Amino acid sequence: MDSFTPVQRRDLLELLDIRVQVVGKGQQHRKGIAEPLTEWHRETGTLVPLKISNEEWETADAMLPGPRQNWTPKREMFEAILWKLRTAAPWSEVTVSGNSWSAVRRRAEVWRTSGAWAAVMEALTGSGGVPVPPLLILPPMEVTGSIDPKFAALELETLDACDGRW
Repeated sequence: MDSFTPVQRRDLLELLDIRVQVVGKGQQHRKGIAEPLTEWHRETGTLVPLKISNEEWETADAMLPGPRQNWTPKREMFEAILWKLRTAAPWSEVTVSGNSWSAVRRRAEVWRTSGAWAAVMEALTGSGGVPVPPLLILPPMEVTGSIDPKFAALELETLDACDGRW
């Protein structure tokens, strides 16, 4: 749909009959100790960058202290932390080459407590980004959909006219 014009998108959406029914209540994220880096972003309103250019990475790289062991490139760890912040995934779902998720979590904590994370985020302010996800988890939903029968009939006619070939 990226190549569709706004009119084409509207026409396509009009062909679809999508229904969403909320079947339960939303819940807060699991209780316990809040993840400090996420909370810092939430409290300061600092956006989490979506993509870091090579030039921006050079700036960030110079500001971030390196790990004692270089099993995983620093940029890979940095981007894994950004992914975790954008998705609200648990640390155990963070993947990097050569290190466990707990090593990435420890590196994030070192960068946060040293002030390096705040400095890098300040330097990347012009890059835009997204806020960390809210604390509320979406409620369970039932999503159903169908295509307008007129469109389905038109598709069959077109298929017959083309002898079954598109």
